[in-house]
Amino acid sequence: FEKKKIDYVDCTCPNVKAINLMVKKKSEEGYKIIIVGKYGYKTNVMHPEVKATAGWCDNPILIEDESEIEQIDMGYDKYFLVMQTTFSMTKAELFVDKIIKLMKENNKLFEYKNTICNAQKKINDSAKKLAGTVDVMLVMGGKKSSNTIELYNNVNKYVTSYFIEDISEVHDLVKENKINDSLL
Repeated sequence: FEKKKIDYVDCTCPNVKAINLMVKKKSEEGYKIIIVGKYGYKTNVMHPEVKATAGWCDNPILIEDESEIEQIDMGYDKYFLVMQTTFSMTKAELFVDKIIKLMKENNKLFEYKNTICNAQKKINDSAKKLAGTVDVMLVMGGKKSSNTIELYNNVNKYVTSYFIEDISEVHDLVKENKINDSLL
């Protein structure tokens, strides 16, 4: 863009941009990069953030499922791990603990940065608290949105919840007597 003198606005989330630059720097320092995130292990659909972060280094190790941890190539001296900002905090903590153990067993230098978005954690914590005070929750957002899926899965553990993408789905819930229109 600069070469062609094209004006543009970079709307990359500042947190994601920081991760990308961190990955680039650590890769240049000789670290093998591990990215914990949704790369399509079961769905064959790579989350755009994971794809973008992977583009800042050469051939990163991608981890989405716990079973992949034991398969990490131990042929490198040092490793650096980041996480997709919207990845499940619970899963990420479990994965990091197991990876730390694996790295210690193999005498590898290992560093990581918890890059899960704090704003998303606050939203999930607030929604969980709210779920304890209501009879039903409607979670509205994109059906493919990692943030919305995580939020829905979080609150659905505590209260009857419905995942909707647009207002027509609310009308359907009323027609199906799943929610009362007096709530609206």
